[in-house]
Amino acid sequence: MFGRFASGVAIDKTSSKTIMVICFFILIAILLWLRVADSIWTLYIFGGVYGLAHGGFFTAISPIVAEIFGISAHGAIFGLVVFSGTVGGAIGPVIAGKMFDLSGNYNGVFTMITIAACVSFSLMLLLKPMDTRP
Repeated sequence: MFGRFASGVAIDKTSSKTIMVICFFILIAILLWLRVADSIWTLYIFGGVYGLAHGGFFTAISPIVAEIFGISAHGAIFGLVVFSGTVGGAIGPVIAGKMFDLSGNYNGVFTMITIAACVSFSLMLLLKPMDTRP
Protein backbone atom coordinates (compact mmCIF):
# COMPACT_ATOMS: atom_id res chain seq x y z
CA MET A 1 0.00 0.00 0.00
CA PHE A 2 2.84 2.37 0.79
CA GLY A 3 4.37 1.75 -2.65
CA ARG A 4 1.08 2.64 -4.32
CA PHE A 5 0.64 5.83 -2.31
CA ALA A 6 4.26 6.95 -2.65
CA SER A 7 4.35 6.29 -6.39
CA GLY A 8 1.08 8.16 -6.87
CA VAL A 9 2.53 11.23 -5.17
CA ALA A 10 5.76 10.87 -7.19
CA ILE A 11 3.84 10.52 -10.49
CA ASP A 12 2.14 13.84 -9.77
CA LYS A 13 5.55 15.48 -9.40
CA THR A 14 7.36 13.72 -12.29
CA SER A 15 5.78 11.32 -14.80
CA SER A 16 4.41 7.82 -14.79
CA LYS A 17 7.18 6.64 -17.13
CA THR A 18 9.84 7.93 -14.74
CA ILE A 19 8.22 6.10 -11.83
CA MET A 20 7.78 2.94 -13.89
CA VAL A 21 11.48 3.02 -14.84
CA ILE A 22 12.44 3.49 -11.18
CA CYS A 23 10.15 0.62 -10.16
CA PHE A 24 11.70 -1.64 -12.81
CA PHE A 25 15.19 -0.72 -11.62
CA ILE A 26 14.23 -1.54 -8.02
CA LEU A 27 12.54 -4.77 -9.13
CA ILE A 28 15.58 -5.98 -11.05
CA ALA A 29 17.91 -5.08 -8.18
CA ILE A 30 15.78 -6.92 -5.62
CA LEU A 31 15.42 -9.95 -7.90
CA LEU A 32 19.21 -10.09 -8.07
CA TRP A 33 19.26 -9.74 -4.26
CA LEU A 34 16.91 -12.72 -4.03
CA ARG A 35 19.46 -14.87 -5.88
CA VAL A 36 21.87 -14.47 -2.95
CA ALA A 37 19.35 -14.23 -0.09
CA ASP A 38 20.28 -16.95 2.36
CA SER A 39 18.65 -16.01 5.64
CA ILE A 40 15.28 -14.94 6.93
CA TRP A 41 16.21 -11.27 7.29
CA THR A 42 17.35 -11.12 3.63
CA LEU A 43 13.95 -12.53 2.61
CA TYR A 44 12.19 -9.89 4.72
CA ILE A 45 14.19 -7.20 2.92
CA PHE A 46 13.24 -8.79 -0.39
CA GLY A 47 9.55 -8.81 0.55
CA GLY A 48 9.51 -5.19 1.67
CA VAL A 49 11.42 -3.77 -1.28
CA TYR A 50 9.58 -5.94 -3.80
CA GLY A 51 6.28 -4.78 -2.32
CA LEU A 52 7.25 -1.12 -2.79
CA ALA A 53 8.22 -1.67 -6.43
CA HIS A 54 5.17 -3.82 -7.18
CA GLY A 55 2.84 -1.26 -5.64
CA GLY A 56 4.48 1.42 -7.74
CA PHE A 57 3.81 -0.54 -10.91
CA PHE A 58 0.11 -0.80 -10.20
CA THR A 59 -0.23 2.93 -9.63
CA ALA A 60 1.73 3.84 -12.76
CA ILE A 61 0.00 1.49 -15.21
CA SER A 62 -3.16 3.50 -15.84
CA PRO A 63 -1.53 6.91 -16.37
CA ILE A 64 1.24 5.43 -18.51
CA VAL A 65 -1.35 3.79 -20.78
CA ALA A 66 -3.01 7.21 -21.15
CA GLU A 67 0.34 8.94 -21.82
CA ILE A 68 1.44 6.41 -24.41
CA PHE A 69 -1.84 5.66 -26.23
CA GLY A 70 -4.04 8.67 -25.42
CA ILE A 71 -7.41 8.47 -23.72
CA SER A 72 -9.80 7.67 -26.58
CA ALA A 73 -9.40 3.91 -26.03
CA HIS A 74 -7.92 4.02 -22.52
CA GLY A 75 -10.45 1.62 -21.00
CA ALA A 76 -9.93 -1.08 -23.62
CA ILE A 77 -6.14 -0.82 -23.62
CA PHE A 78 -5.90 -0.63 -19.83
CA GLY A 79 -8.25 -3.61 -19.57
CA LEU A 80 -6.01 -5.60 -21.93
CA VAL A 81 -2.90 -4.68 -19.94
CA VAL A 82 -4.49 -5.67 -16.62
CA PHE A 83 -5.97 -8.84 -18.15
CA SER A 84 -2.53 -9.85 -19.45
CA GLY A 85 -0.99 -9.24 -16.05
CA THR A 86 -3.73 -11.26 -14.36
CA VAL A 87 -3.23 -14.19 -16.73
CA GLY A 88 0.51 -14.06 -16.06
CA GLY A 89 -0.16 -13.93 -12.32
CA ALA A 90 -2.40 -16.99 -12.61
CA ILE A 91 -0.21 -19.21 -14.77
CA GLY A 92 3.18 -18.04 -13.45
CA PRO A 93 2.97 -19.93 -10.15
CA VAL A 94 1.84 -23.10 -11.95
CA ILE A 95 4.85 -22.91 -14.29
CA ALA A 96 7.15 -22.10 -11.37
CA GLY A 97 5.83 -25.10 -9.47
CA LYS A 98 6.38 -27.39 -12.46
CA MET A 99 9.91 -26.07 -12.89
CA PHE A 100 10.58 -26.72 -9.21
CA ASP A 101 9.21 -30.25 -9.51
CA LEU A 102 11.53 -30.93 -12.45
CA SER A 103 14.69 -29.31 -11.06
CA GLY A 104 14.26 -29.36 -7.29
CA ASN A 105 14.94 -25.62 -6.96
CA TYR A 106 13.73 -22.21 -8.10
CA ASN A 107 16.95 -21.03 -9.76
CA GLY A 108 15.51 -21.34 -13.28
CA VAL A 109 12.32 -19.54 -12.24
CA PHE A 110 14.22 -16.64 -10.68
CA THR A 111 16.46 -16.41 -13.75
CA MET A 112 13.46 -16.30 -16.10
CA ILE A 113 11.71 -13.65 -13.99
CA THR A 114 14.85 -11.51 -13.88
CA ILE A 115 15.33 -11.79 -17.65
CA ALA A 116 11.67 -10.91 -18.24
CA ALA A 117 12.04 -7.86 -15.98
CA CYS A 118 15.17 -6.76 -17.89
CA VAL A 119 13.40 -7.13 -21.25
CA SER A 120 10.38 -5.22 -19.92
CA PHE A 121 12.65 -2.51 -18.52
CA SER A 122 14.34 -2.13 -21.92
CA LEU A 123 11.00 -1.91 -23.71
CA MET A 124 9.75 0.66 -21.18
CA LEU A 125 12.75 2.85 -21.98
CA LEU A 126 11.77 2.79 -25.68
CA LEU A 127 8.15 3.92 -25.15
CA LYS A 128 7.24 7.34 -26.45
CA PRO A 129 3.99 9.26 -25.88
CA MET A 130 1.41 9.27 -28.64
CA ASP A 131 1.75 12.13 -31.13
CA THR A 132 -1.50 14.07 -30.85
CA ARG A 133 -0.66 16.77 -33.40
CA PRO A 134 -3.21 17.12 -36.22
